[in-house]
Amino acid sequence: MRNFHVEYLIPSYTKSIVGKNEIYQTIRFVNKGLTADEIIVNFNYQKAEEQNLLIFFHFNDTNEKYSIEIRNSIVDMQDDWNDKMLPNLIIEIKTENIWKQILSRTKTPMEALDNEDICIKNQQGKDYPEGILEFIQFLLLIDYTNSIISTS
Repeated sequence: MRNFHVEYLIPSYTKSIVGKNEIYQTIRFVNKGLTADEIIVNFNYQKAEEQNLLIFFHFNDTNEKYSIEIRNSIVDMQDDWNDKMLPNLIIEIKTENIWKQILSRTKTPMEALDNEDICIKNQQGKDYPEGILEFIQFLLLIDYTNSIISTS
């Protein structure tokens, strides 16, 4: 489907997806076995108007790495990360399910940190549990009112 370079994707189960990059990312996540409901998260751009933040995520169970950069209300999520860039935080997460629990608010970031389900590191890759406050501020930029996150 990616080879057709479509600009509109109209699934029967959710709203239309518009734009080559959005379609590409959606197909990428679907190919990884996620449903549309599992990849929908709303970002509250009003809260992020003056935010400049780069966070690296590493999922230990799958060894997948992602970076999320927020620049003045614009979010850029990438597979993997550029080792030359210095993140504000590096979040190591034991399993994808832990991440889903944090996003769905069935587990708090503090619980995950206390249980060693997540490890927060600084730019140099050293343990940085004090970074929990910055991580929570990042999580507050996600609008959960219309989000559906599967924790199965």
